[in-house]
Amino acid sequence: MSKNEFLDRLCQGLRFNTSAEEIQRTVMFYSEAIDDRMEDGMTEEEAVADMGDVEKIIGEIRGTWEDRGNFSSGDTNESTGGTTDPGPVHLTFSPERVTRLEIYDTSGDVEVCLSPDHLIHIDYTATSAWHYELTPGPTLTLRRSRNTREEEPMSFDIFGYKFSIPRANLSGLFDDRLGLRVAVPAGETEVSVNVAGGDVSLSSLSLKELSVRSVGGDIDLRDLECTGKASLVTASGDVEISRAQCPELSAVTASGDIGIEGSAAARLRVKTASGDIDLEGVSARGSLSLVTVSGDIDANLAAPSGEAHIEAVSGDIELTFPGPPYLYTLSVRSTSGDVHAPAGALSGPNNIRAKTLSGDISVRFEG
Repeated sequence: MSKNEFLDRLCQGLRFNTSAEEIQRTVMFYSEAIDDRMEDGMTEEEAVADMGDVEKIIGEIRGTWEDRGNFSSGDTNESTGGTTDPGPVHLTFSPERVTRLEIYDTSGDVEVCLSPDHLIHIDYTATSAWHYELTPGPTLTLRRSRNTREEEPMSFDIFGYKFSIPRANLSGLFDDRLGLRVAVPAGETEVSVNVAGGDVSLSSLSLKELSVRSVGGDIDLRDLECTGKASLVTASGDVEISRAQCPELSAVTASGDIGIEGSAAARLRVKTASGDIDLEGVSARGSLSLVTVSGDIDANLAAPSGEAHIEAVSGDIELTFPGPPYLYTLSVRSTSGDVHAPAGALSGPNNIRAKTLSGDISVRFEG
């Protein structure tokens, strides 16, 4: 099947289900996807075949649009970018058709929590100026949209983490808080949250992967089970994590404190430019990295870490590790400060390296 034949059948199969604008958006998506594959070296026929069966695609898109029902009588189809009457909006999706959920917002707060009935629920209150534009498909996208103006992206880079969020203009950007709440059932869904202002709250989640990027606001994560990576980044705000379990966990803030308790990861990375780091009952058996430029580090570990790197430029470091000292190899250095650590050479299998430019270091072993 040629590209034109594929797109024509797609258009014909969707023409009675929604607005012309949404059909155009969907057709453009698949057109660009085919073009991308052809640029990677596929023939036109191979690229079209890689999209899958067009009839199945049509059925899945129709089903997603039907799932999105429950609009009030004044609402238009949100994925067209059209306006929505002010007031509560509730949408429901089947998780069988969604493998990834992406949220883009210029003004929080955003809450992501466990679904009560194995469906994806989206709730918010639209205003006269703002609503959420939805794009259905295996990647379900919610993007905050101004009703009267075209949006442009804002791009950010925080410690090498690059992300972007939509904006119309900076004037009045943070005036309306739509109070977005998304309930996700337990499973292998990937969730990505990108916000400019406002807090992000996440609780009781079982996911494949989690990514949170915030320009200004706190991130609060509680009770997470993740089979892949969980990454939390904010430019200005605190990060609090409780009872998270995942192979790889990272928490980064440019200006704020980071606190983690009762959590376990094979690899744990924590970094703040200006703020304290506090770990209590945390396990990072593979590798542990704690770095602050201006702040103190207080870490009480629940299990030995194969490789532990702890560094503060200006601040004190207090470390407590489980087990006798002979389980560890210890390297501790303070340029301007006191060091309190067990005397004698240690040559155990778990390596600890701790250093600070201006501050004291204390290392204890318990058990």
